Amino acid sequence: MARTVVAAIAGAIAVSVVTGQQWTALAGSPGITWDGVFDARRQRFVQLAGLDQGIKEWNGIAWCSIATGVPPFAAPVARINFSTADDPIRGRIWVFGGKAVSTLADLWYFDGFGWTQVSASGPPPRRTNAAMAFDTARDRLVLFGGRDSTLDLNDTWEFDGVVWTQLANGAPPWAPNSRAVFDAARGRVLLLGSGTYYWSGTAWTSAATDVTTPTTRMAYDATRQRVVAYRSDPVPALREWNGTAWSTVPQTGVPILTAPTLWHDPAAGNIVIASTTLGGAQLIWNGTALQRTSSYAQASNPAWFFDPVRGRGVAFGGSRSALASNDTWTWDGRQWTEMAPATRPPPRALAASTFDTARGLGLVYGGTASGGLLRDLWGWDGANWTLLAATGPPPVMLVTMAFDSVRSRAVLFGGIGNSGFNQQTWEWDGAVWTQVPTAQSPPAAFGAMAYDPVRARTVFQAGGGTPTTWEWNGVQWQRIVTAHDPSVQTLLSATYDAGRARIALVASVAGGVWDYDGVDWTRRQGIVDSVATAPIAAIYDTRRQLLSLFDGEVVQELQTTAAAIDSYGGACGTPTTVLMARCPPRLGEARFGLDVAAAPGAIAAFGLSISQANVAMGGSCTLLVGPLFADTLALADVRGLAGWGLPVPALPSLLGSTVFAQAGCIDSSGALRMSQGLRLVVGE
Repeated sequence: MARTVVAAIAGAIAVSVVTGQQWTALAGSPGITWDGVFDARRQRFVQLAGLDQGIKEWNGIAWCSIATGVPPFAAPVARINFSTADDPIRGRIWVFGGKAVSTLADLWYFDGFGWTQVSASGPPPRRTNAAMAFDTARDRLVLFGGRDSTLDLNDTWEFDGVVWTQLANGAPPWAPNSRAVFDAARGRVLLLGSGTYYWSGTAWTSAATDVTTPTTRMAYDATRQRVVAYRSDPVPALREWNGTAWSTVPQTGVPILTAPTLWHDPAAGNIVIASTTLGGAQLIWNGTALQRTSSYAQASNPAWFFDPVRGRGVAFGGSRSALASNDTWTWDGRQWTEMAPATRPPPRALAASTFDTARGLGLVYGGTASGGLLRDLWGWDGANWTLLAATGPPPVMLVTMAFDSVRSRAVLFGGIGNSGFNQQTWEWDGAVWTQVPTAQSPPAAFGAMAYDPVRARTVFQAGGGTPTTWEWNGVQWQRIVTAHDPSVQTLLSATYDAGRARIALVASVAGGVWDYDGVDWTRRQGIVDSVATAPIAAIYDTRRQLLSLFDGEVVQELQTTAAAIDSYGGACGTPTTVLMARCPPRLGEARFGLDVAAAPGAIAAFGLSISQANVAMGGSCTLLVGPLFADTLALADVRGLAGWGLPVPALPSLLGSTVFAQAGCIDSSGALRMSQGLRLVVGE
């Protein structure tokens, strides 16, 4: 099948190549908070931190962005302290109330495509911080309590899909940070608030005296038929509810987490715990042991350098939730791998880094941590870290470092020390640090530095104020007066672009990409500014021959042809049949594939075409693809998911190819359901 697909694409698909180079996000996503809900039907975590700015979803492989409508009519307005619940029957994420300019009482759902506001009769009064859960046994939303301005509410409401009904009032008392979850084994909604309560459908019954805390989060473990809760106050702990009592799990090493989210992974039978404190890693609880699994690097202000010996970008350290990290990750152009070195440098952020090509070592120097500024130098050999020097230059952060491959020395300049800006120049010869006295030096300013091996010069570009260019020849600094200067920037990053034989300079905010040839700076034309949420670091990937940026959240590459995934047309059937791509279709991407959220046990069909169509099939269903060149059948699992693995070959002839995909299924009643269409563009 794979050979047939490849041959058909290579021989028949029209190529649509984007003219010029653009920054393309490859891994991670900006603004990840893990504040959201797990969509059990589509097996996606849905981030809800920015309701009015589209949806971000995590499928275990990659973050995907879904463009939604514009508020206030096609999406909820931005708000805080709203209530959420997952409806696994219809595949909907429900959102109620919260506070924008004022306190709200509106009801919305997200179905994988977009938002729909529900105008139900008899809605509850406006409120924030209500506890809400979906009762799958009785097929309705259950809403309890909350707060309206200065009033605490302890009323209970149910929504049956048409109308809201108030069913109980007065008990139990509402408590801040109340949480609700549906306990499927007992067939009732469990509330953890001023105590532990069960909802029978008509009244609340006290089940235990245990109360919620500000950090408590809960999820139902369908595999082990119990509710699992995490809290970090008074001490970090995992707790479990077996239907009659709470118990603290005797588990060591439970970390303090900021605003965690818990969900159940039915395929693996585990509880997943995610938090900004963990970055791109998650904790897995299987009922016996708490384990850590890694997905991608995420930390502000990490060290970032390219290792040409192993053909990998390397990210070290950074900070998460105001805590410095000492994690080491490598990037192969497709995915991140968290390394497990036996020796690690102390945690830090804002450190300098470069690669020593003479000794095959990545170098990381200085930075800052909770204990203050650092002055140690460490070497990375692809598997482990080694302390190379404990002292030398003064302790600094935001210092620049580049490797002089002709003289086999690392050059260190600038940064901020305990007494302000540092203007000393130091060199590392592989054994010792040496301060080099200079008659003049670049100004006291933030800047970027890179080595030009063709001209045997280290180039420093000062940012902020008036940009100036300087060169270091191993003996002295020389000011280079250029006809053009890059846009004024405070935080810059520079690297040597071997493909263009130029120093490339990239800014953390608007400013574009500039090339330096030893005489003047030239701005590259037609490039939209990179999307960065923090200071960026630039490297040149000599294996793939392109520029790469990392801002601590997202890896971006300067590409000519970017992979793309776009939905078109509509779906039919209830619940909505949603077709999803596992990750962008990039050359050599072995993880690419399609999944369709159908119905449990349904027979699903997938099809690929080189053209779109718009053929009515009856029952509001539409065929959205032309003649198929590849197709397959799959049986949906107990979750209602069916999949088709489609590894993308690393064939240059496929670059820019456009494919159209659609899926359909027949459920147990014999009803036909069709998904929306997906337009897929194969990128670099």
